[in-house]
Amino acid sequence: MRTLLFGLVVFVYLTMAAVSAAAQTEVTVTNPKSDPVLVRDVDNDARRPYQVSFSIGQPTLPTVPAGKVFVIEYISGTIRVPSTTGSATPCRFMQLSFGLGNGSDTDVLPVSMGTAQSINNTDINFFTISQRVQIYGLANSDLGGTSYSLAGTCNSGPTSSHIVLSGHLEKAN
Repeated sequence: MRTLLFGLVVFVYLTMAAVSAAAQTEVTVTNPKSDPVLVRDVDNDARRPYQVSFSIGQPTLPTVPAGKVFVIEYISGTIRVPSTTGSATPCRFMQLSFGLGNGSDTDVLPVSMGTAQSINNTDINFFTISQRVQIYGLANSDLGGTSYSLAGTCNSGPTSSHIVLSGHLEKAN
């Protein structure tokens, strides 16, 4: 009986110590200035993750919401451009620029992913975009107006594309 009572006292003590440790809410982090702790305020209404997508040549473009600035951190996407089947010179982008709502154009670098023959006697050239940027899209401005220059044996401009702008919204000053 005495062993059982001692075991019960130890159990109650350990339970109280565990509950007390779990109830502590303060945490002290000590890092040197050369290795700071990374912090992101996910509960702050002034800074919300945001993403828009569009196609090259799309007639109606996405717009930055009123009273916000869209901080664009990443541009990604895919583009298809037709060319003559079996041509010796590949279809390629010399320039691809996006108007991202800040009054200037931003150039990106499409990377060729290869060519595949389609059923209507043309080749389809596949390009991808994956580029980190730091661009500010202003409130109420259109996003995604494009200009491009192609070289080689491209038959026309992009026939299919999907471009994604990722970042966050901040309150406009």
